[in-house]
Amino acid sequence: MLAALLVFTPLGVHAEEEQQQTETPTDIGEIEVTAKPIELATRSLPGQPVVIVERGEWQPGARTVADVVEQLAPVSLQRTGGEGSLTTLSLRAAGAADTLVLLNGVPVTLPGGLPPDLSLFGLEQVERIEVLPGGSGAIHGNRALGGVVNIVTRGGEGGASAALSAGSFGTVRVSLTRESQQPSSNEILTTSLFSTTGDFSFESLNGELRTRRNNRAQRVNAYWQRQTYSASELRTAFASLAALKRGVPGFAEFPTERAGLTEELLAVGVNSFLPASSNDWSRELSISGTQGFVRYTDDQPAMGGSQRSRAADASLHGSFALTRELPQATTEVAMQLSASYLRGSGYGSRHRISGGLSALRSLRHGRLTLTPSLGLHFAEGESLQPAWDFALAYDVNSALQLRASCGRSFRFPEFSELYYPAQGFITGNPALKPERAHHANLGATYGNGAVELSADVFWRRQHDLIRFLPVSAYSIKPLNTGETEADGLELAGKVKLSPHLRLSFAYALTDAEFTASGLGFPQVPRHRFSAGMNYTGNRWSASVTNFRESAQNADLFGSIRVPGKSLWNLHLAVAPRKGNTISLSVNNVFDQSARDYWDLPLPGRYVELTWEKRF
Repeated sequence: MLAALLVFTPLGVHAEEEQQQTETPTDIGEIEVTAKPIELATRSLPGQPVVIVERGEWQPGARTVADVVEQLAPVSLQRTGGEGSLTTLSLRAAGAADTLVLLNGVPVTLPGGLPPDLSLFGLEQVERIEVLPGGSGAIHGNRALGGVVNIVTRGGEGGASAALSAGSFGTVRVSLTRESQQPSSNEILTTSLFSTTGDFSFESLNGELRTRRNNRAQRVNAYWQRQTYSASELRTAFASLAALKRGVPGFAEFPTERAGLTEELLAVGVNSFLPASSNDWSRELSISGTQGFVRYTDDQPAMGGSQRSRAADASLHGSFALTRELPQATTEVAMQLSASYLRGSGYGSRHRISGGLSALRSLRHGRLTLTPSLGLHFAEGESLQPAWDFALAYDVNSALQLRASCGRSFRFPEFSELYYPAQGFITGNPALKPERAHHANLGATYGNGAVELSADVFWRRQHDLIRFLPVSAYSIKPLNTGETEADGLELAGKVKLSPHLRLSFAYALTDAEFTASGLGFPQVPRHRFSAGMNYTGNRWSASVTNFRESAQNADLFGSIRVPGKSLWNLHLAVAPRKGNTISLSVNNVFDQSARDYWDLPLPGRYVELTWEKRF
């Protein structure tokens, strides 16, 4: 069951040189630096579309990273149930495997290169989420064919906090955070627990009321980060651990009430940034590592005998970048190198070394900024892949910017596609070729303080797309399926109606098809829309949001049609005394039935009460 759920899913630091610093001699001649820490950021080209959602901007009531990004125009989620269930994301119909997901700039995947499960990430340690829709292969390399999503974590601000929540379906969550801030450093440590029984009632295809069982989930998250900064260096070290154990309920008509899945992801990293002196090069060195583990068991499957499998992997990543900022030009040269090792049931032992070189030069002439970039990337056992991006940005005035970008990106086949364990009806294919894509984007942004608007039209042609397809009545394997094309329109906006009232919205129109057959992409809704109204007062706040998604095909031939959905959410919060907040969230207020991308039932109305205390 795990195999089917995973394989059918559609597949840095920049510094401000103008640091304010104060030098105060002490009795022993030391220097105290009061500069603020430099924020982590996703590397991008001026003129490429970027969507940033900061902690104070996501919709109230959001509980996971998936809840936040679902409201963004370029993002489409693939859920298999309620919170704690397998959840992946894709950008602009590119597929989950074609989207590079980063945690503080560190690539994260499940063993075998499977797309990361967003259910592993809570929001307690997240500061903001940065999304680069469209290809970004020149500087980010492998997997950035559809775009990049970077989960940026919080720094310490001082103090401590605790939160306790109780909700529907037997849901409980607890979090504790300790922060500290000194003139030249900050530190944060946060831990959180999440548990749910998750079972819910739904109406089956024949109209019978049934109970969806085995939706239990328990998650533990722990995160630590420390930043030290001076006039000569910013150093960031972090460690993130996520462990999730859950049931796998299977298909609605073929439930698996004893199946279980365990996922673990550990990510650690150290980043050192040395700012440049006048007309000199700044230097950035990053070293990071990840370790992942998955285990699937089902002693009583709906079909066949007992199933057990497990896999573990470890990766080491290193990057080094030189950047020179001049009044009329920016030049950057970077190198990346990674080594990964996989061992698991049916995989045996696999390893791969990969890396690349990239360079960009951003030229400024008046209001126009022109940025070409070029990358050359390799992976053991694969052909050398060139990638390039070209971007233009034109500032019409202080509020309006026009932009355009185009490029070539790629994705190497993953271990899970090349050597998928020959268990049951799914096998790997060592003869796969890398995916390649060409993309283009035209857009504009407008912002005057009270109004922020953006509009983008995009196009992408993808070659040698990899999909798991039936090759016989009893066998499925990944194949290069030829050429596909996707295009669409994205709109987003934020309007400050009053000092306390804010409106936000996002809309995406997406068309994607296989060019040879004209068949549309499965699991890609043509229309997606979200809107929210938020009121924030001195002692209380309220918000209402609506999310709509058009009907979509669950399979390639349209034999299973997933109906559209429209869900309303409500959030209320009150601060009865300083440092205390009590909030009530109601998702799917009208208890409307909904189905996920495989036509599996989703839970109905969800109510959660939360108490937060700031010490």
